[in-house]
Amino acid sequence: MDTLVHAFIHSECAETSIHVALNDAAPLYRDAPEAAEVRQAANEIIKRFMREVLPNAPNDERKPGR
Repeated sequence: MDTLVHAFIHSECAETSIHVALNDAAPLYRDAPEAAEVRQAANEIIKRFMREVLPNAPNDERKPGR
């Protein structure tokens, strides 16, 4: 069990630098014009999917996160 805990803690510490780097870079890719385009395209895909699987539901019930 100690080996498992040690391995888990070691992997979490190793990933910390990656998480910090991604967090630091987030504004660069999150706020990029290309990111907005991708988000809009993804939202359209989700809306289309929801209309297909819930054709009789009102629009407000098909919103993601409900």
